[in-house]
Amino acid sequence: DGAGDVTLLRANLHRRRADLTLRDGDHDTALEHARRALRLYTREGETASAGRTMRLIADIYGARGALSDAGEWYQRAIQAQVLNGDKDGLRRSLTHAAALEAVVGDPILTRELNRIAARL
Repeated sequence: DGAGDVTLLRANLHRRRADLTLRDGDHDTALEHARRALRLYTREGETASAGRTMRLIADIYGARGALSDAGEWYQRAIQAQVLNGDKDGLRRSLTHAAALEAVVGDPILTRELNRIAARL
């Protein structure tokens, strides 16, 4: 329907703005856009896009140094991607989560996450 298409266009716009502002180092604005995108994707039932946006939120938290929050959002993204069968999104989320674990200092979990991602 037309209204749903407009909502998805708005969600995509917010998602893209979140990507760009994250690259510019503006974490607050990136998080604001990502959260807006997530709300819109969720409202429209776009589960794959919602899961990938959860990963973006985790990336934003990681970039701002909020590693615990990042870990929680990676878990949400991974859970959503498993439930929705989003294999490509899951592979990417596992790889991002492994990078976070490498920073946190858990080499066993890092290795396991990378191993799982490689098998997908």
